[in-house]
Amino acid sequence: MKKLNRNSISNIFKKGLTGSSAITGTVTRFIGCLYLLAAVTAMQTANSQTVLTGGDIAFVGYNSEVSSADEFAFMLLKDVSAGTTITFTDHLWLSTGGFYINTLYGACNTEAFLNWTATSALPLGTVVVIANPGGVSPNPSMATATTGTVFVAGGCPDLSFPTSGDVLYAYQGTMPVDNTATNFLAAINMDGAWLTGASQSTSAGALPTNLSTAHVLLLTPEVDNAVYRGNLTGTAAALRTAINNPANWATDDVTPFALPADIGPLPVTWYSFTAAKKEKTVGLQWQTATEQHSDHFTVQASYDGSSYRNLGTIKAAGNSETIQTYNFTDEHPFAGTNYYRILQADVDGSVRYSKTIIFNMEHDGQDIIIGHPSPNPAGSYVNIICAKGACEIKLYSADGRQLLTRNLPEAGSYQLQLPPQYQGILILEASLQDGRRQHFRIVKN
Repeated sequence: MKKLNRNSISNIFKKGLTGSSAITGTVTRFIGCLYLLAAVTAMQTANSQTVLTGGDIAFVGYNSEVSSADEFAFMLLKDVSAGTTITFTDHLWLSTGGFYINTLYGACNTEAFLNWTATSALPLGTVVVIANPGGVSPNPSMATATTGTVFVAGGCPDLSFPTSGDVLYAYQGTMPVDNTATNFLAAINMDGAWLTGASQSTSAGALPTNLSTAHVLLLTPEVDNAVYRGNLTGTAAALRTAINNPANWATDDVTPFALPADIGPLPVTWYSFTAAKKEKTVGLQWQTATEQHSDHFTVQASYDGSSYRNLGTIKAAGNSETIQTYNFTDEHPFAGTNYYRILQADVDGSVRYSKTIIFNMEHDGQDIIIGHPSPNPAGSYVNIICAKGACEIKLYSADGRQLLTRNLPEAGSYQLQLPPQYQGILILEASLQDGRRQHFRIVKN
């Protein structure tokens, strides 16, 4: 058979493949080989991983106080291809080199190695959250990632963060075994200090020699939950510097953060929130230090700190880098203790709450309304005295459902029949026409 070269193939294409069947078959097989080669090349490209070095990822959050499972988050500081794998471990690195092996707990050391693999190409700035990293191998469904896949390697099912402190390391490739290792990528120290000298610890770890302090985060003192609050866009160098600066982190030793929602700058940075009496009303004032995409504020009030009602809404500044001041008046505060908080809504509809403040609204002279549950625990009725004129009575179930309303036309003593089908805690609200209110907790047999 005549040997085919580039020119002969070109001529065959020009003639529309009208030659002999042998040549046609040869060209067909040749084209098939080209397609096969392209497919193999594509598969090899898809399965090849991006080589990472120290500082190419950074941790941006973790929780060790989650009731169901711990979790952590990291950001890619380099574009990665599909198939890129990173290993995370809470085995503690020794300053003399190698991971600490606590023989008391066997080979797993109550700790683990977890492999995360990108299932698609991911750009710089991608945040990945891994929840329940202690999922038991070979069941990767127990450990989950917001993107990519995770697998707890080696049959050690306990990559978890004790509330006494821990260190989490990331590396790529084979497990580092001594201080010549160059494949550590990042570390986050929740323990408050790096391990030094030849000592061993179940919570403290050493800083790997191929990582500098610019590649790792050290939070001091030890803290159970933390999240990065800085910018989420910029160059890799700028992001790395910002993320590994403890000043850009929020910490909490009791309440976990929402990952990934709480990562990044807050839409609103609260500056102050106060309440003051103004005759028969309560003046509320709050200030924000910064705002990003903030839409509005809703003032909420409660008499018990759990059941809140909306008092009114004020439009937010939207975007601001200077202190903004807002004022609102509660025209009809509760008699006695009032709880206030501010619901802040973003333009995308997400909401967050301010801190709750407590204000005691005292009254001049005799109480507005005097209620006498008789007896308490109450039976089928309660006695109510309206001391200063007409009043309105509302009765609520413990979950906030209104059960009845009664208008008492003038000052005097009244007997209120309680709904027979309800038992347990009921809330009685009594108010005068000027809006002042008082609440009573009734326990009905």
